[in-house]
Amino acid sequence: MGAAIADGRSDAYAHSYNIDNRVRGRAVLAVAPTKITATPSRPIAGAIEWEDSSGRPFLLIAGGKTTAIGRVSKLSDGTYTADDDSSPADQHTDIVLFRHDGSDADAATAFLPLGASTTMRRRKIDGTYEAVTDAKADVLGVVASNLWRAKGHLVSQVDPRNSDPGDNTKWITGIPAGLSTYPVNVILDLGGSPV
Repeated sequence: MGAAIADGRSDAYAHSYNIDNRVRGRAVLAVAPTKITATPSRPIAGAIEWEDSSGRPFLLIAGGKTTAIGRVSKLSDGTYTADDDSSPADQHTDIVLFRHDGSDADAATAFLPLGASTTMRRRKIDGTYEAVTDAKADVLGVVASNLWRAKGHLVSQVDPRNSDPGDNTKWITGIPAGLSTYPVNVILDLGGSPV
């Protein structure tokens, strides 16, 4: 089952992207996409489940429109639309849901890396996109309650923990992970430690 959004009932989660539990005691398959097709040669880099400011759930899917333009698509209420095509360079390499919209340290925010040579972008809960100050990353990962990034074979975390991940000076010095000839392609949480 996918993650679900509670609608006030104390006994169940009522909405999910693949199971519908609105009838007490019954779980049925919901109408859900079985395949999301992006531009054929532009793979999906990642997807997150989120909710808008009114609490309505949706999926954000990051990838690319072309090799030179990143695209974020939104799947909401069975409709798949482009949410943002204004990425200035390469296609997105990842997407994570974290916090800090540049001014509010507790605001839910999606971060979208574009590779180690291009400044990341962020999407705020109100649907607006912006380039972050100067931070770059190949991939991002939330480990325990902190955000980690990889640039090539170097991994680092935001420090201190309430700092804006969009500000490159808020990241600790990168730690080598593996060999420089094999860049890190995913950051996973293993009991509170990044792997």
